[in-house]
Amino acid sequence: MGSFVLCALYASDFVIVPVKVGSAFSVEGLIRATKLIEEVKTKGNSDLNFLRILINSVDNRTAISKAITSQLHNIFDENQVFETQIPVNTAFEKAESMGETIFQNDGTASGARAFRALAIELISIVEG
Repeated sequence: MGSFVLCALYASDFVIVPVKVGSAFSVEGLIRATKLIEEVKTKGNSDLNFLRILINSVDNRTAISKAITSQLHNIFDENQVFETQIPVNTAFEKAESMGETIFQNDGTASGARAFRALAIELISIVEG
């Protein structure tokens, strides 16, 4: 983890950890991230809290995506994983190549709909 991530953790109250389910190394990265969060919490930012895991790059057509998603749900409690999942969506790449957000480029894409659902879920958690 770079110095920008470390500085952000010291300045934050909550952390959302994204996990790309298309990669076998994502769970390993998640474990490293949760250890770092705990280390920062004990060494200087006692207000830092792990909010949720955000499962992204979901492609339910692939076995690896299904397996990692299932593994995450088995390891972590339901209140540690966002219900909303971000799908693989070519609209993300298209928007990025045009220097736009997915909402500017294609606000009706499945990825855009997923991020709107995530925003609603996040607001309900924070207000809850």
